[in-house]
Amino acid sequence: MNFKAFLGTIYDDLVNKKIIIEKEQPKDLDEKIDRLNAYLEKLERVSKKASEKEEYIYSLKKLYYDKYLIKEEKIPASYWHHLEQKYLDNGYGKYNLVEPKTYEDKSLREGHITQIRNEQMDSLDGWLNYLMSPDSDYLPMWAKVWAFSGMQKIGNLNDDKTEYLRRSKTAVNPFVSIDSELLGKSVEYLKAYLNGEELPADIKEHIKNKNFNQIYGYLLANKKELKIQGNEGIWIKYLRESEEEIKRKEEKNEKPNYLRLYNSLQGYNTGWCTASSKETAKSQVLDGDFYVYYTKNENSEYVIPRIAIRMEGRNIGEIKGIAKDQNLETNMEKALSIKLEEFPDKDKYLKKVRDMERLTKIYNEYQTRELTKEELRFLYEIDGKILGFGYNEDPRIKEIITGRNIKQDLSKAFNCTEDQISLTKEQALLGNVVYHYGNLDLGSLTSLKNVTFPETIGYDLILRSLTSLEGVILPKIIGSFIFIEFNA
Repeated sequence: MNFKAFLGTIYDDLVNKKIIIEKEQPKDLDEKIDRLNAYLEKLERVSKKASEKEEYIYSLKKLYYDKYLIKEEKIPASYWHHLEQKYLDNGYGKYNLVEPKTYEDKSLREGHITQIRNEQMDSLDGWLNYLMSPDSDYLPMWAKVWAFSGMQKIGNLNDDKTEYLRRSKTAVNPFVSIDSELLGKSVEYLKAYLNGEELPADIKEHIKNKNFNQIYGYLLANKKELKIQGNEGIWIKYLRESEEEIKRKEEKNEKPNYLRLYNSLQGYNTGWCTASSKETAKSQVLDGDFYVYYTKNENSEYVIPRIAIRMEGRNIGEIKGIAKDQNLETNMEKALSIKLEEFPDKDKYLKKVRDMERLTKIYNEYQTRELTKEELRFLYEIDGKILGFGYNEDPRIKEIITGRNIKQDLSKAFNCTEDQISLTKEQALLGNVVYHYGNLDLGSLTSLKNVTFPETIGYDLILRSLTSLEGVILPKIIGSFIFIEFNA
């Protein structure tokens, strides 16, 4: 299959999913390609515009949430039966979650639905945040569509943990995690296969059907875990090169800097797109210098990449670690903060380093001592967002909060009673609430009358179906933004 024919299959897939709506069938493959390109160009324009403002991003993401997050009616009865049995076995009593009648049953079921959708939303955000960010500009739009469509088909690992099974339409688990290095490699393998290039037998077997879910799932399942030997390391600088300098080196059989960089990252599962292909590494070194912090392997050689600083001209383009979503690992802040002193635009990154150092201290100690009021306000991002280096929130935040008594923590942070903290929309509208934790999505309500909102809402306030706000007292503080949409 040539590249044009492959693009035709992407077009067919988008039409079948009713993402591209057609009144008339295309006459031939060339017309299919023209229509696909028109769609891809429009998608790129919308994505770039959305990245300009947070409310635009939310509006665009909402379309994806509405389409891809599981609806309540799609959650299978077997899932609810499993939970009922689990509660019974653990001594919590008998609940009816399949057809809840009591307030307690309904509230418990709704809590699980919210948790399922929030976890799916977080995992979907990982893909959307990356694919809409400048970090993914090395990928053509057709590749982003191919990958995003394919990742939705990836389910759980098989029993042998060698590849992923196909995801069902009633799956309640989050979407598969994004690894930008393996994403880039999947695209490179596809291009090589379509060009008739030789590939390893296992790669060829998983790319032959041109399905992203098969090749990406295989690479992710077979990703090897790094064996870290401490945090002591050295920085190596790969100088910016022009096309002419690269060509001169290649003519002399010398390795250009981009190739030295690319080779140094192979086999270490950094998750960085720089390691995904030689062309990506080349494009980045054409833009600016590239610094990598390497620590020792089992032979005491400084070869394991742990931190990357990519420059754009004289300014820092991005900083990446090898923790989840390219965040910095615990206790790696010192090595970065010392290095940052060399750069003129260091200040905006030092705030991230300070946040990471503070988060690391809490992470290392939260199980052995009580957290202070100030630490709780930091952890729950009450006075400002915790800034990290990944394209998603540092996963340690969620790990620390999970299992804690959230109402107790927040009542301490706000000097109020626990009943003045709300965790659900029902609690939020009772009045006398000081703080609501998380988003407050009241999209299903058409009218609000004489309601007093919490004084502060942690993240977003979403009102999508209103006809009036008569007598409503809105919050004094909203952590992110307010989205109000009136229906005539």
